[in-house]
Amino acid sequence: MDLEEHLIKNKAATFYYRIRGDSMFPTIQDKALVVVDRSRKPRHGHIVIASVNGEYTVKRFFRRDKKISLNPDNQDFPEIPVAPETQLEIVGVITFIIHDACTP
Repeated sequence: MDLEEHLIKNKAATFYYRIRGDSMFPTIQDKALVVVDRSRKPRHGHIVIASVNGEYTVKRFFRRDKKISLNPDNQDFPEIPVAPETQLEIVGVITFIIHDACTP
């Protein structure tokens, strides 16, 4: 079985990224491997890799009315409100999460 055949829709716009941190726990565990598609437009609730004022983060994309925020799944971490002056770039949408089955 070729996993890339099942995990990747746009090969030229897709990359893998190793997660570091706990802000998206329990959805994404530290050291998980994620598949990221740069060609997908983020929608409300998608998990994205974003650059916020030049710093990269993995958060859930929220858009209500015209307001955008990046929210962690782990309640121990703060929400990142995106003000009009914030430099925000959505690097890509996480399409798959691969956890190590041997890690508790």
